[in-house]
Amino acid sequence: MKTGTILLLAAGIIAIAPDLKMPAVTRFAHGEGPVIPGALFPFLFITIACGAVSGFHALVASAPRPR
Repeated sequence: MKTGTILLLAAGIIAIAPDLKMPAVTRFAHGEGPVIPGALFPFLFITIACGAVSGFHALVASAPRPR
């Protein structure tokens, strides 16, 4: 069911082919952020690392894990 849903979503996106009008990098990437002024780096890597650690922790700490 998951695979079918993903395939249908991908086919729908390809069929509709929406125009992407947002630039690849916004003005916030140059240190003009609304909350924390500063460069995009190292905040980007800190965010990615925290997500990776949380995902790994969720995988390892889930109840039906193999023992």
